[in-house]
Amino acid sequence: MWVWLGCRVLVVGEPRSAAPPGLRRPPASGFRARQTGRVAGIGQRVRLGVIGAAAATVLAQAVSALLCLMYAFGKYPELHLSGQDLHAEVCVYAQHLGQGLPMGLQFSVLAIGIIVMQRALVGFDIGQDGIMAAGNPAQNGFGAANKLNNFLMCPMNALSTAIVSFNAQNLGAGRQDRIRRGTVKSLLIGLALYLILGGIGMLLTINGAYQYLFMSADKITAATIRCGNLYLYVDLSMYFALMILLVFRSGVQGVGHAEFTLVAGCAELIARVLICAFLPRLVNGGAIDASASVGAYIALCFADQGAWILAVVSLLYPAARYLLGGERKKPSGND
Repeated sequence: MWVWLGCRVLVVGEPRSAAPPGLRRPPASGFRARQTGRVAGIGQRVRLGVIGAAAATVLAQAVSALLCLMYAFGKYPELHLSGQDLHAEVCVYAQHLGQGLPMGLQFSVLAIGIIVMQRALVGFDIGQDGIMAAGNPAQNGFGAANKLNNFLMCPMNALSTAIVSFNAQNLGAGRQDRIRRGTVKSLLIGLALYLILGGIGMLLTINGAYQYLFMSADKITAATIRCGNLYLYVDLSMYFALMILLVFRSGVQGVGHAEFTLVAGCAELIARVLICAFLPRLVNGGAIDASASVGAYIALCFADQGAWILAVVSLLYPAARYLLGGERKKPSGND
């Protein structure tokens, strides 16, 4: 992850919109002045903007992938490939597709849900006359808060990845008792992460401190801080539901039941769509625009929590049966 972030810092410059005719752009200052896209090793400034962001993402991922491959193949000789390894049976491909496709579809479903939520958010910045509100406080505030949210979720995502490998290894070794103990301990670790990360996030909401990390000072207003903080208050308070979801979803995937993770992803999508489409209007008592009540915006912020809770409910049965109950997946003829 640090390699990925480092490459992006070296390449990306902050996108700069064109100034209106006749209006001179004020000089950049402070942190923003240092974000003008200076590429490492090049003395002149290069304003790369969106192209720089795209190039930095691809470069960072390529460097990270290369370093991971070098480390893995250098440290673990059993990963070295031979000609015989390239001739796998059809059943092997079927097994991998059976595990991989549900996960891929799940991430697609999650991305669609996020797009739906962002589309609903735009309504809070459009006035009754159809003109966008100055500064786009709802979108900018939510955007900065969501970036902080993504950083805070990194330790939880790391735990989630570890659970998949842990359960898969113990399933192969026939140690169902370790899967059960590992699930319980993962939930306890998740509770500790919820308290620590939630506390850090709450501290960063003071005076909108986190927004200065992700936006230039001229875009930060009382309205953007209010919108961003409201989203974080709701999200951070329900991190424990997200932790349960990550433990159950990764655990069930690790024991070979990826189909349930797809069901959980669909449950998240349904919850997000329904909440974004109906709950803010219901709370506001009508259509959403820039004059909508604070309660309507808070209702929209509950889209994440509603999605997490419904996904957890959809995973209760497989988690109780295969993670905590000790039942193993029945082996197929290909296993």
